[in-house]
Amino acid sequence: MTLELSHVDHPVIAVADMEEAHERYRRLGFTIPPRGSHLEWGTGNWCIMLPFDYLELRGITDASRYTHNLDVFLKDRGEGLMGVAFAPAITSELSFSRAQEAGLEPTGLKSLTRRFELPDGDKFPKFNIAYLNEAKIPELLTTVVCQHLTPEIIRSPEWLVHPNTVTGVHSITGVSADLGKLRDSLKLLVGEAALVSGEGSLRMSLPKGAFMEYLTPAEAERRGLAQKGRSVPSMPAMTLNVADIDRTREVLRGNGVGFAPNPDGSIRVPPEFCCGVTIDFVAS
Repeated sequence: MTLELSHVDHPVIAVADMEEAHERYRRLGFTIPPRGSHLEWGTGNWCIMLPFDYLELRGITDASRYTHNLDVFLKDRGEGLMGVAFAPAITSELSFSRAQEAGLEPTGLKSLTRRFELPDGDKFPKFNIAYLNEAKIPELLTTVVCQHLTPEIIRSPEWLVHPNTVTGVHSITGVSADLGKLRDSLKLLVGEAALVSGEGSLRMSLPKGAFMEYLTPAEAERRGLAQKGRSVPSMPAMTLNVADIDRTREVLRGNGVGFAPNPDGSIRVPPEFCCGVTIDFVAS
């Protein structure tokens, strides 16, 4: 029995300043839709839409209200990936029930609404959220299962095309001090067959979309992904698919964004350009 997850719906990137984050990701070559804000929380976001998934840049808009751990994350760790939202294969309610049965002690199941601030008036996307328990699998950080109830509101065609030619999330990279223990935990989410161990690594596949790869601290160091001063576990990096990597280079170079080639032909943008996240762009 698993949680019946489908894919990584979106990685969540904690940002200290909403406007600065918008500018950084515009310079990375993304088309950025209008801002959103959570009606039930004191947080706002820029959701960079892709054909199958998206990136969420999440910042604080009202520090006096509930921020779903964003305030603590920014204080303790600074900007960067603070978790992911998985899409359920069936419903978030089923994933929540499966997490309970597996002993993962999920912390809640709620319906939320986002105010989408469009030029012709606000619209209100709705979604159901199953909250996983960070204490049970710390490597997932603040991770949820998110079921969209009104996807048509946020997936307008003009927001799916980006100057940098990004087409989707390829993978999310995390760091764990104990891959053996992590494997025992992750198999409760996805089953043993979805996990593959390597030299200093553990990959978790999902039926669709991106995969998660966890590294030992030594392997993260070897790959140039160790973040100085960042505690473990962490999620230091993500890899994005692009349709035309030559065009990606042109956009980054034209916008003054630093990058370097990787041995596999992909290109790497360091975290100072990406709100604390290392981003690799790879030809899909």
